[in-house]
Amino acid sequence: MSSKSHSIFRSNRCCLIITGASKGFGRILAKKFANQFSDQFTDDKESIIKFILIARNVNEIDSLANELRSIDSRINISKIITDLAETKAIDDISQEFERNQNNLSRPYDHYILIHNAGSIGKATELCKTVNVNDADKRNAYYRLNLYSVMEMTGIFLRHIETKPNVSHCHIINVSSLAAIQPMSGMLDYCVGKAAREAYFKQLSNELTANNDSKRTKTKYRLLNYAPGPLDTEMFRQLQQESTLQEQFREIIPLKPEDSADKLFQILHEDKFANAAHVDYYD
Repeated sequence: MSSKSHSIFRSNRCCLIITGASKGFGRILAKKFANQFSDQFTDDKESIIKFILIARNVNEIDSLANELRSIDSRINISKIITDLAETKAIDDISQEFERNQNNLSRPYDHYILIHNAGSIGKATELCKTVNVNDADKRNAYYRLNLYSVMEMTGIFLRHIETKPNVSHCHIINVSSLAAIQPMSGMLDYCVGKAAREAYFKQLSNELTANNDSKRTKTKYRLLNYAPGPLDTEMFRQLQQESTLQEQFREIIPLKPEDSADKLFQILHEDKFANAAHVDYYD
């Protein structure tokens, strides 16, 4: 099946924001979006796609930026080198959104925000072992995996509100089976993923209310996508350090490219309920 048949672009002018973009699933998604855009708008010189890449490693982001530019010269890139576990990261992102708004001669019609960044945390934690001495580490964990998602989405929504011509907006939360199923030893990971999905269900409810009152013309599509066990550093960490390491060693991980293809198919078919949890294996 050709890449064009799985297109999710609703406009030839799109702004795409990806957290955790420097490696793993985020990097694969960035390249897939670039190739998809280039294929779909091959001969359209008015087309442009803006990537806002958010990650901690400057060398990896620079190499990704070079790869994206080699795919299509119409690709415009902003890089935010920051740690989402720190509050300063949200200021960095807010400032970039402001620059993006002021430096644009013609507005984007389609925005895509992908919350991909995340961490496992301590993979041997039980409810009974939680104690106040770990409060600082736990706060840093939830700042990265939950609070930054909520705060960044708030900035993003306020940004969209200033853009009356935005027709479509996708917000994709890279989730996990852990959001809906307990996993021994992975307390913070399960709680964080479940809380993120609860947040997006709340957001969906608010956006529905706004649409019902005709206060926005933007069509919002929200998705909690569980990509399956991917062949990444995070999966290898679970095989080596988690309470469930024996079970994870028996699992054959998926290629990130295959899971990215499935995500594009889901978005293209556009049959999911807003804020639905959709797994690679569904």
